[in-house]
Amino acid sequence: RVRHADVNSPIFALSECGDEKCGAHRLKHPSVRSRFRRFITRTIRNAKEKCSASWKEGLRYTSLGSGMLLWDLEILERIRAEGVEIRHISL
Repeated sequence: RVRHADVNSPIFALSECGDEKCGAHRLKHPSVRSRFRRFITRTIRNAKEKCSASWKEGLRYTSLGSGMLLWDLEILERIRAEGVEIRHISL
């Protein structure tokens, strides 16, 4: 098993904010990011089901700037898993 931080991983350079004062710090508050990820995924799934015509041009994604892109990768992969085409990404 290759972990994202392993130098053999194609995404090993991606990371996230390590500020322990952050309310989304993965080790201090382990459920915050996963709950927010589920919320985003569920919201996009529901919007796509209700308004499928408006999704024909794909999703435009703008980063929240929460670290070094690992969070964005996690969100983008879950959105893609919902069958949403990602047309544009702004970092």
